[in-house]
Amino acid sequence: MTRAAGAAGAAGAAGAAGRQARRWLPWLVAAAILAVLILRLPRAQLLHALAAGPSWKVALCSTAVVGAALLADVWATLAAFAATGVRCRWRGVLPARGATYLLGLLNFAVGQGGMGLYLHRAGVGPLRVLGTLLFLLATQVAALAAVAAAGTLPGALAAGGSVGGTGTALTALAVAFAVLLAVLAWRPAWLSRHRVLAPLFAAGGGGFLRATAARLPHVLTMVAGLWLGLRLWGVALPLARGLVVLSVAVLVTVLPIAPSGLGTLELALVELTSAYAPGTTGAAQRASVLAFSFVYHLFAIAAQAAVGLLCLAWLARRARRARSGHSPADGGAPECAIAPLPALGQASD
Repeated sequence: MTRAAGAAGAAGAAGAAGRQARRWLPWLVAAAILAVLILRLPRAQLLHALAAGPSWKVALCSTAVVGAALLADVWATLAAFAATGVRCRWRGVLPARGATYLLGLLNFAVGQGGMGLYLHRAGVGPLRVLGTLLFLLATQVAALAAVAAAGTLPGALAAGGSVGGTGTALTALAVAFAVLLAVLAWRPAWLSRHRVLAPLFAAGGGGFLRATAARLPHVLTMVAGLWLGLRLWGVALPLARGLVVLSVAVLVTVLPIAPSGLGTLELALVELTSAYAPGTTGAAQRASVLAFSFVYHLFAIAAQAAVGLLCLAWLARRARRARSGHSPADGGAPECAIAPLPALGQASD
C-alpha cells in the first residue's frame, strides 16, 4: 500500500509538473523569439530606432485600431451567429466580445472560447457552440485570404498572370474554399448528420459568403492599422504588398504559439517588411521594424486590456442591476433568439 501510494503521489506530481510546464511554455516561446530577434541586432541601433521613432503617433494609431476593430469584430460576429441561426443583439454581444479581449491576451483561441461561453449561457447547446465557433474561424481565415488575394492582384496583372509563391498558397486556399462551398451545396448525409457541423450546413454557401463579407471590415481594420503604423514610422511598404504580407502577419498572431502574439508578430513584421524600412544596412532596417513592432504591439496590448476591463465592468454592472430587480430598457428580452437547426441527416455526436 505504501509503495502504491508513493507511486500514485509521484504520478500526481509529474502530472502537476506537466500542467505547469504547458502553462509556461507559450511565455517561454515568446521570450525565446524576442531574445533571438534582439540579440541578432546591434543594441545601439535598436535603442536609436526606439528613441528616434514617432512613438506617440504609432501609439495613438494602435489604440484607435483596437477600438475600431472591436466594433467591426462585433458586427462580423453578429453576422456569423445569424448565419447559423442564432440572432443576438448588439448590446449583448458588444460587452461580451469586449470582455473576451482579456482572454484574447492569452491567445486567440481562448478569446474565441469566451464567446462560446456567451452562446452557451444564452441557451445554445455545447456541440452547436463548438460548430458555431469553427464556422466563425473559417470565415476569419477566408476573409484574411480574400484581403491577401486583393493585394496580389495588381502584381499578378503586371506580371501577366504570374503570382509567385504567395499567389500559389492563395490559390490553394481558394481551391479549399471552393471545395467547402461545393460540399455545403451537396450536403452529404455522412457529414451533415454530425451535430458539430450542423451550424456550417445550416449557414450553407450563401451564409458562409455573407459572414465572410461581414468579417472583411474587421480584417481590413487590423491590416490597415498595421500598414498605417508602419508608414508613420517611415516604413514605405506599398499598399498592395502590405495587404499580402500584413494579412500573413495577422494570421500568424492568432496561432496558439505565444500569448497575445508576443514574438510571433515581431518576427513576422521583421521578416516581411524590413526591406521597406529606412536604414543604410539590413541590420538598421531590421532594428527599425523591430522597434516599431515593440511600440505598436505594446500599446495594442494595453488598449486591448483596457477595453476588456471596461466591458467586464459593463457586464458586472448589468448583472448587479438584474439582481437588484432593475428592469433593462428593452423589458428583459432574451439576449439571443435561437432557431432550431434543420435536420440535414440523422444527428450524430
